[in-house]
Amino acid sequence: MALHIVCACGQTLWADERFAGHEMHCPLCARTLVVPPARTVPSEADLIAVPPVPTSTVVEVGKDWFDPAPLAERTMAASVYQLAEAFPKDDFGDLYSPDKKKNLERILHRARKELAGILQLPPWPLENGWRECMLYPFRAMGLSMLLAFVGASAASIIALVTAQPEIATWVVLAGFLFAHSLYVFACLRSAWLSGLHGEAGFVRWPGSDVRFLAQSSGLAAALFLAGPIVPALTAFLFWLHAGDLHWIDRLILLELGVLSVGYFILEVFAADAAKLRQATPAGVLRLIKTVGHLPLTAALAGSVGLVLHAWAGLASLRILHEDPGAGWALLFCTWVSVLSWNYFLCRWVGVYIYRRRARAGRAGEQYPRL
Repeated sequence: MALHIVCACGQTLWADERFAGHEMHCPLCARTLVVPPARTVPSEADLIAVPPVPTSTVVEVGKDWFDPAPLAERTMAASVYQLAEAFPKDDFGDLYSPDKKKNLERILHRARKELAGILQLPPWPLENGWRECMLYPFRAMGLSMLLAFVGASAASIIALVTAQPEIATWVVLAGFLFAHSLYVFACLRSAWLSGLHGEAGFVRWPGSDVRFLAQSSGLAAALFLAGPIVPALTAFLFWLHAGDLHWIDRLILLELGVLSVGYFILEVFAADAAKLRQATPAGVLRLIKTVGHLPLTAALAGSVGLVLHAWAGLASLRILHEDPGAGWALLFCTWVSVLSWNYFLCRWVGVYIYRRRARAGRAGEQYPRL
Protein backbone atom coordinates (compact mmCIF):
# COMPACT_ATOMS: atom_id res chain seq x y z
CA MET A 1 0.00 0.00 0.00
CA ALA A 2 1.30 3.46 -0.90
CA LEU A 3 1.59 6.01 1.91
CA HIS A 4 0.54 9.61 1.29
CA ILE A 5 2.80 12.46 2.50
CA VAL A 6 2.24 16.21 2.09
CA CYS A 7 5.18 18.56 2.58
CA ALA A 8 4.83 22.07 4.02
CA CYS A 9 5.57 23.52 0.58
CA GLY A 10 2.50 21.76 -0.87
CA GLN A 11 4.37 18.98 -2.62
CA THR A 12 2.48 15.65 -2.58
CA LEU A 13 4.68 12.58 -2.17
CA TRP A 14 4.01 8.84 -2.16
CA ALA A 15 6.08 6.07 -0.58
CA ASP A 16 5.70 2.32 -0.24
CA GLU A 17 4.60 1.08 3.18
CA ARG A 18 7.84 -0.81 3.68
CA PHE A 19 9.61 2.57 3.99
CA ALA A 20 7.45 3.60 6.97
CA GLY A 21 9.56 5.40 9.57
CA HIS A 22 12.35 6.20 7.11
CA GLU A 23 13.44 9.73 6.16
CA MET A 24 13.10 11.19 2.70
CA HIS A 25 13.73 14.58 1.10
CA CYS A 26 11.16 16.70 -0.68
CA PRO A 27 12.30 17.19 -4.31
CA LEU A 28 10.82 20.71 -4.37
CA CYS A 29 12.23 22.28 -1.19
CA ALA A 30 14.70 19.62 0.11
CA ARG A 31 12.98 19.40 3.53
CA THR A 32 13.54 16.22 5.52
CA LEU A 33 10.27 14.30 5.96
CA VAL A 34 9.52 11.08 7.86
CA VAL A 35 7.34 8.48 6.12
CA PRO A 36 4.31 7.87 8.39
CA PRO A 37 3.24 4.36 9.39
CA ALA A 38 0.49 2.57 7.48
CA ARG A 39 -3.01 3.32 8.67
CA THR A 40 -5.19 0.53 10.08
CA VAL A 41 -8.99 0.48 10.10
CA PRO A 42 -10.16 0.68 13.76
CA SER A 43 -12.96 -1.47 15.15
CA GLU A 44 -16.15 -0.02 16.62
CA ALA A 45 -14.83 -0.66 20.15
CA ASP A 46 -11.79 1.52 19.42
CA LEU A 47 -13.84 4.43 18.14
CA ILE A 48 -14.10 7.29 20.62
CA ALA A 49 -15.45 10.77 20.31
CA VAL A 50 -12.70 13.16 19.35
CA PRO A 51 -13.31 16.90 19.67
CA PRO A 52 -12.86 18.89 16.47
CA VAL A 53 -9.41 20.43 15.97
CA PRO A 54 -9.54 24.22 15.64
CA THR A 55 -8.34 25.57 12.34
CA SER A 56 -5.87 27.85 14.05
CA THR A 57 -3.87 24.90 15.38
CA VAL A 58 -0.28 24.99 14.20
CA VAL A 59 1.23 21.72 12.99
CA GLU A 60 4.94 21.07 12.48
CA VAL A 61 6.01 19.30 9.30
CA GLY A 62 9.70 19.03 8.53
CA LYS A 63 11.32 22.17 9.87
CA ASP A 64 8.62 24.76 9.07
CA TRP A 65 5.28 25.73 10.63
CA PHE A 66 2.05 26.09 8.72
CA ASP A 67 -1.69 26.34 9.28
CA PRO A 68 -3.50 23.05 8.42
CA ALA A 69 -6.74 24.84 7.46
CA PRO A 70 -5.88 25.30 3.73
CA LEU A 71 -4.12 21.92 3.56
CA ALA A 72 -6.75 20.34 1.29
CA GLU A 73 -6.67 23.29 -1.09
CA ARG A 74 -2.87 23.28 -1.21
CA THR A 75 -2.78 19.53 -1.76
CA MET A 76 -5.25 19.70 -4.64
CA ALA A 77 -3.44 22.68 -6.15
CA ALA A 78 -0.12 20.86 -5.89
CA SER A 79 -1.53 17.83 -7.70
CA VAL A 80 -3.02 19.97 -10.48
CA TYR A 81 0.23 21.93 -10.74
CA GLN A 82 2.19 18.71 -11.18
CA LEU A 83 -0.24 17.56 -13.88
CA ALA A 84 0.09 20.89 -15.65
CA GLU A 85 3.88 20.67 -15.50
CA ALA A 86 3.88 17.06 -16.71
CA PHE A 87 1.46 17.78 -19.57
CA PRO A 88 3.33 18.11 -22.90
CA LYS A 89 3.79 21.76 -23.80
CA ASP A 90 4.82 21.42 -27.45
CA ASP A 91 3.19 18.26 -28.80
CA PHE A 92 -0.51 17.65 -28.10
CA GLY A 93 -1.02 14.99 -30.76
CA ASP A 94 -3.13 14.98 -33.88
CA LEU A 95 -6.43 15.28 -31.99
CA TYR A 96 -6.04 19.01 -31.50
CA SER A 97 -6.21 21.62 -34.19
CA PRO A 98 -3.71 24.51 -34.17
CA ASP A 99 -6.34 26.82 -32.67
CA LYS A 100 -7.20 24.36 -29.89
CA LYS A 101 -3.51 23.75 -29.24
CA LYS A 102 -2.83 27.47 -28.92
CA ASN A 103 -5.82 27.91 -26.63
CA LEU A 104 -4.74 24.95 -24.47
CA GLU A 105 -1.23 26.34 -24.15
CA ARG A 106 -2.71 29.66 -22.99
CA ILE A 107 -4.93 27.89 -20.44
CA LEU A 108 -2.02 25.84 -19.08
CA HIS A 109 0.15 28.95 -18.81
CA ARG A 110 -2.56 30.80 -16.87
CA ALA A 111 -3.18 27.73 -14.66
CA ARG A 112 0.51 27.41 -13.80
CA LYS A 113 0.67 31.10 -12.93
CA GLU A 114 -2.43 31.02 -10.71
CA LEU A 115 -1.45 27.76 -9.00
CA ALA A 116 2.05 29.07 -8.35
CA GLY A 117 0.44 31.96 -6.50
CA ILE A 118 -1.78 29.60 -4.47
CA LEU A 119 1.20 27.42 -3.56
CA GLN A 120 3.34 30.50 -2.86
CA LEU A 121 5.99 29.21 -5.24
CA PRO A 122 8.84 31.51 -6.27
CA PRO A 123 8.60 33.24 -9.67
CA TRP A 124 11.40 30.98 -10.88
CA PRO A 125 12.53 27.74 -9.23
CA LEU A 126 15.97 26.82 -7.98
CA GLU A 127 18.28 26.04 -10.87
CA ASN A 128 19.20 22.45 -11.72
CA GLY A 129 22.40 22.96 -13.68
CA TRP A 130 24.75 25.41 -15.30
CA ARG A 131 22.40 26.02 -18.23
CA GLU A 132 19.66 27.32 -15.95
CA CYS A 133 22.22 29.30 -13.92
CA MET A 134 23.09 31.20 -17.10
CA LEU A 135 19.74 32.99 -16.75
CA TYR A 136 20.74 34.47 -13.39
CA PRO A 137 22.94 37.27 -14.87
CA PHE A 138 19.97 38.36 -17.00
CA ARG A 139 17.75 38.44 -13.91
CA ALA A 140 20.39 40.58 -12.20
CA MET A 141 20.99 42.74 -15.28
CA GLY A 142 19.41 45.85 -13.75
CA LEU A 143 21.76 45.72 -10.77
CA SER A 144 24.73 44.95 -13.03
CA MET A 145 24.03 47.93 -15.26
CA LEU A 146 23.70 50.24 -12.25
CA LEU A 147 27.00 49.03 -10.80
CA ALA A 148 28.63 49.27 -14.22
CA PHE A 149 27.41 52.84 -14.70
CA VAL A 150 28.86 53.96 -11.37
CA GLY A 151 32.14 52.08 -11.88
CA ALA A 152 32.67 53.26 -15.45
CA SER A 153 31.88 56.87 -14.53
CA ALA A 154 34.25 56.88 -11.54
CA ALA A 155 37.08 55.25 -13.53
CA SER A 156 36.58 57.70 -16.42
CA ILE A 157 36.69 60.72 -14.15
CA ILE A 158 39.83 59.42 -12.44
CA ALA A 159 41.51 58.86 -15.83
CA LEU A 160 40.61 62.37 -17.00
CA VAL A 161 41.78 64.21 -13.88
CA THR A 162 45.12 62.42 -13.44
CA ALA A 163 46.86 65.13 -15.48
CA GLN A 164 45.60 67.85 -13.12
CA PRO A 165 47.54 68.82 -9.96
CA GLU A 166 44.57 68.41 -7.57
CA ILE A 167 45.84 65.38 -5.67
CA ALA A 168 43.02 65.59 -3.14
CA THR A 169 40.40 65.19 -5.85
CA TRP A 170 42.22 62.19 -7.29
CA VAL A 171 42.49 60.56 -3.85
CA VAL A 172 38.77 61.07 -3.16
CA LEU A 173 37.79 59.55 -6.51
CA ALA A 174 40.22 56.64 -6.09
CA GLY A 175 38.78 55.99 -2.62
CA PHE A 176 35.25 56.05 -4.05
CA LEU A 177 36.22 53.56 -6.78
CA PHE A 178 37.80 51.29 -4.15
CA ALA A 179 34.64 51.43 -2.01
CA HIS A 180 32.58 50.70 -5.12
CA SER A 181 34.73 47.64 -5.81
CA LEU A 182 34.09 46.38 -2.27
CA TYR A 183 30.35 46.87 -2.81
CA VAL A 184 30.58 44.86 -6.05
CA PHE A 185 32.32 42.10 -4.09
CA ALA A 186 29.47 42.15 -1.56
CA CYS A 187 26.92 41.83 -4.39
CA LEU A 188 28.71 38.85 -5.90
CA ARG A 189 29.05 37.26 -2.46
CA SER A 190 25.29 37.73 -1.97
CA ALA A 191 24.65 35.78 -5.18
CA TRP A 192 27.01 33.01 -4.03
CA LEU A 193 25.49 32.77 -0.55
CA SER A 194 21.96 32.92 -1.97
CA GLY A 195 22.68 29.82 -4.03
CA LEU A 196 24.39 28.18 -1.05
CA HIS A 197 21.17 28.68 0.98
CA GLY A 198 18.98 27.36 -1.85
CA GLU A 199 17.13 30.65 -2.37
CA ALA A 200 15.15 31.14 -5.58
CA GLY A 201 12.70 33.58 -7.08
CA PHE A 202 14.62 36.81 -6.47
CA VAL A 203 18.06 38.35 -6.85
CA ARG A 204 19.62 39.05 -3.47
CA TRP A 205 21.88 42.07 -3.05
CA PRO A 206 23.25 43.81 0.06
CA GLY A 207 21.34 47.07 -0.40
CA SER A 208 22.11 49.27 2.61
CA ASP A 209 22.89 46.40 4.98
CA VAL A 210 25.86 47.95 6.77
CA ARG A 211 26.58 44.78 8.77
CA PHE A 212 26.83 42.58 5.68
CA LEU A 213 28.87 45.20 3.80
CA ALA A 214 31.31 45.55 6.70
CA GLN A 215 31.54 41.76 7.04
CA SER A 216 32.21 41.31 3.32
CA SER A 217 34.80 44.10 3.27
CA GLY A 218 36.60 42.66 6.28
CA LEU A 219 36.49 39.18 4.76
CA ALA A 220 37.92 40.46 1.47
CA ALA A 221 40.76 42.27 3.24
CA ALA A 222 41.59 39.31 5.50
CA LEU A 223 41.54 36.77 2.68
CA PHE A 224 43.62 38.98 0.38
CA LEU A 225 46.29 39.46 3.04
CA ALA A 226 46.27 35.72 3.81
CA GLY A 227 47.89 34.72 0.53
CA PRO A 228 46.86 36.42 -2.75
CA ILE A 229 48.81 39.56 -1.82
CA VAL A 230 52.09 37.76 -2.57
CA PRO A 231 51.51 37.08 -6.32
CA ALA A 232 49.65 40.39 -6.66
CA LEU A 233 52.55 42.37 -5.18
CA THR A 234 54.99 40.37 -7.29
CA ALA A 235 53.03 41.23 -10.44
CA PHE A 236 52.95 44.92 -9.51
CA LEU A 237 56.70 45.10 -8.87
CA PHE A 238 57.41 43.18 -12.07
CA TRP A 239 55.25 45.60 -14.09
CA LEU A 240 56.89 48.58 -12.38
CA HIS A 241 60.44 47.54 -13.33
CA ALA A 242 59.83 45.68 -16.60
CA GLY A 243 59.89 48.73 -18.86
CA ASP A 244 58.46 48.00 -22.30
CA LEU A 245 56.40 44.83 -22.03
CA HIS A 246 56.98 42.04 -24.53
CA TRP A 247 54.70 39.07 -25.03
CA ILE A 248 56.59 36.98 -22.48
CA ASP A 249 56.23 39.78 -19.91
CA ARG A 250 52.50 39.98 -20.54
CA LEU A 251 52.24 36.22 -20.16
CA ILE A 252 54.01 36.36 -16.78
CA LEU A 253 51.70 39.14 -15.59
CA LEU A 254 48.68 37.12 -16.79
CA GLU A 255 49.82 34.05 -14.86
CA LEU A 256 50.47 36.02 -11.66
CA GLY A 257 47.09 37.74 -11.96
CA VAL A 258 45.25 34.45 -12.51
CA LEU A 259 47.07 32.89 -9.53
CA SER A 260 46.23 35.81 -7.23
CA VAL A 261 42.55 36.14 -8.20
CA GLY A 262 41.95 32.39 -8.47
CA TYR A 263 43.31 31.64 -5.01
CA PHE A 264 41.29 34.54 -3.58
CA ILE A 265 38.08 33.09 -5.06
CA LEU A 266 38.88 29.65 -3.65
CA GLU A 267 39.47 31.22 -0.23
CA VAL A 268 36.03 32.86 -0.37
CA PHE A 269 34.40 29.54 -1.26
CA ALA A 270 36.20 27.72 1.55
CA ALA A 271 35.51 30.45 4.14
CA ASP A 272 31.76 30.66 3.44
CA ALA A 273 31.08 26.98 2.72
CA ALA A 274 32.98 25.83 5.83
CA LYS A 275 34.50 28.30 8.29
CA LEU A 276 36.81 31.29 8.06
CA ARG A 277 39.73 29.33 9.47
CA GLN A 278 39.34 26.90 6.55
CA ALA A 279 40.53 29.62 4.13
CA THR A 280 43.94 27.96 3.88
CA PRO A 281 45.53 25.75 1.21
CA ALA A 282 44.56 22.69 3.26
CA GLY A 283 40.99 24.00 3.67
CA VAL A 284 40.72 24.69 -0.06
CA LEU A 285 41.90 21.16 -0.88
CA ARG A 286 39.42 19.76 1.65
CA LEU A 287 36.57 21.70 0.00
CA ILE A 288 37.52 20.39 -3.46
CA LYS A 289 37.72 16.84 -2.10
CA THR A 290 34.29 17.22 -0.44
CA VAL A 291 32.20 18.87 -3.17
CA GLY A 292 34.17 18.07 -6.31
CA HIS A 293 36.22 20.01 -8.82
CA LEU A 294 33.60 22.66 -9.65
CA PRO A 295 34.93 25.34 -7.20
CA LEU A 296 38.40 24.94 -8.73
CA THR A 297 37.01 25.20 -12.26
CA ALA A 298 34.93 28.26 -11.36
CA ALA A 299 37.90 29.94 -9.66
CA LEU A 300 40.05 29.38 -12.74
CA ALA A 301 37.33 30.65 -15.09
CA GLY A 302 36.62 33.65 -12.85
CA SER A 303 40.26 34.63 -12.50
CA VAL A 304 40.98 34.34 -16.24
CA GLY A 305 37.84 36.31 -17.02
CA LEU A 306 38.69 39.03 -14.50
CA VAL A 307 42.26 39.44 -15.76
CA LEU A 308 41.13 39.60 -19.40
CA HIS A 309 38.46 42.16 -18.51
CA ALA A 310 41.12 44.17 -16.68
CA TRP A 311 43.15 44.31 -19.91
CA ALA A 312 40.02 45.42 -21.77
CA GLY A 313 39.44 48.09 -19.12
CA LEU A 314 42.97 49.46 -19.58
CA ALA A 315 42.42 49.59 -23.34
CA SER A 316 39.16 51.48 -22.72
CA LEU A 317 41.02 54.04 -20.60
CA ARG A 318 43.51 54.63 -23.42
CA ILE A 319 40.65 55.19 -25.85
CA LEU A 320 39.01 57.49 -23.30
CA HIS A 321 41.65 60.19 -23.79
CA GLU A 322 41.06 60.25 -27.56
CA ASP A 323 37.29 59.77 -27.60
CA PRO A 324 35.63 60.12 -24.15
CA GLY A 325 32.24 58.87 -25.36
CA ALA A 326 33.54 55.70 -27.00
CA GLY A 327 35.95 55.04 -24.15
CA TRP A 328 33.22 55.35 -21.52
CA ALA A 329 30.86 53.09 -23.52
CA LEU A 330 33.54 50.42 -23.88
CA LEU A 331 34.36 50.69 -20.17
CA PHE A 332 30.67 50.36 -19.30
CA CYS A 333 30.34 47.23 -21.45
CA THR A 334 33.44 45.78 -19.81
CA TRP A 335 31.91 46.29 -16.36
CA VAL A 336 28.61 44.68 -17.41
CA SER A 337 30.43 41.73 -18.98
CA VAL A 338 32.65 40.98 -15.98
CA LEU A 339 29.74 41.32 -13.55
CA SER A 340 27.52 38.98 -15.58
CA TRP A 341 30.28 36.39 -15.89
CA ASN A 342 30.99 36.37 -12.16
CA TYR A 343 27.28 36.41 -11.26
CA PHE A 344 26.88 33.23 -13.29
CA LEU A 345 29.88 31.52 -11.67
CA CYS A 346 28.90 32.48 -8.11
CA ARG A 347 25.32 31.31 -8.57
CA TRP A 348 26.39 28.08 -10.25
CA VAL A 349 28.83 27.05 -7.52
CA GLY A 350 26.41 28.01 -4.72
CA VAL A 351 23.48 26.04 -6.16
CA TYR A 352 25.74 23.09 -6.96
CA ILE A 353 27.03 22.81 -3.38
CA TYR A 354 23.50 23.27 -1.97
CA ARG A 355 22.03 20.48 -4.10
CA ARG A 356 24.98 18.19 -3.47
CA ARG A 357 24.62 18.57 0.30
CA ALA A 358 20.82 18.31 0.09
CA ARG A 359 21.16 14.92 -1.57
CA ALA A 360 23.51 13.89 1.23
CA GLY A 361 21.01 15.08 3.88
CA ARG A 362 23.15 18.06 4.91
CA ALA A 363 21.09 20.93 3.48
CA GLY A 364 20.49 22.39 6.95
CA GLU A 365 24.13 23.21 7.64
CA GLN A 366 24.88 26.65 8.99
CA TYR A 367 26.26 29.18 6.53
CA PRO A 368 26.95 32.91 6.92
CA ARG A 369 23.64 34.70 7.54
CA LEU A 370 22.28 36.84 4.72
